Amino acid sequence: MHYYPNGQNSWIKATQYYSENQIIPVLAYAAMDKTSVKDTATDLIHDVAKRYGITPSGDTVLRSIKKLIAPMQREEMEDHIATLLQAMVKTLPEYRIWQKRHKLLWQVKGSNIAIDIHQEEIYTKKHLFDDEGKQLSVLSKNKDKSGKRKKVIQYATASIIWDEKAIRPPLTIAFVLVHKGETHAKVLARIWEQLENMDIKLNLVTLDGGFYSVACCKFLDNQGINRKPQKYLIRANYRSSTDYPGEVGQRFPYTIKENTNDAYLVEAYLISGKSPKGDQTFMFISSRKYQFPVSDVRKL
Repeated sequence: MHYYPNGQNSWIKATQYYSENQIIPVLAYAAMDKTSVKDTATDLIHDVAKRYGITPSGDTVLRSIKKLIAPMQREEMEDHIATLLQAMVKTLPEYRIWQKRHKLLWQVKGSNIAIDIHQEEIYTKKHLFDDEGKQLSVLSKNKDKSGKRKKVIQYATASIIWDEKAIRPPLTIAFVLVHKGETHAKVLARIWEQLENMDIKLNLVTLDGGFYSVACCKFLDNQGINRKPQKYLIRANYRSSTDYPGEVGQRFPYTIKENTNDAYLVEAYLISGKSPKGDQTFMFISSRKYQFPVSDVRKL
């Protein structure tokens, strides 16, 4: 460990910050002598031999410690969580052992990804805010036993999903918190940035109904690798009262926000299926740059 002589460390003088080489000795001697940080710093500052270089005051040391142990900022926390999740996935045998041209399986073979919005109930009296002052907690439509609306935080995840041949739980590889009033298109862009950092090849991206918007479709249509469009399916809002240009079991062109300035042409699919409420019709949309066989959409 090297200690700079008094007055010769231009970096410290220019920035008015102390390095760990000045902070650690104060903490170490305070621990060994079982004295306060302030008293130890004062003793070192007045040390005649000046052996310890520029010594910060006790208050400076305490502020530095508080800064080190302060909670991570929201974006830093999100990236940290995503990095840990992705590192875990990369250790799995099906993603790790097979290599081709020095690339891992998840980079070559590709994966199917599901992007969803989740809600988690919290029990704080006050709303939660991040380091930028953006509100994270919102009131849910659901009510508790007393009739009050539940307070929740919302977050989005991207997870690797498997086909019918492999019965395995989804593997989450991206995570972001959702602010109050934040558009789903912005949430999608932040999730996408984490996916790009993983350098994963995406075969198909499925998204829940919250991402059914012109902005999300435009964002996905502008993504892709090697000029190939990114394949995606978004669950749309089906209304039985609407006169669609196609019937159940068919694929057909469909315009979101028709007769408006934001009108956007997509490919639509009407699929019959079962739900807890019984037989139901589901609607999905994809890019016009490619078409899925209706039978494939039905399997999803």
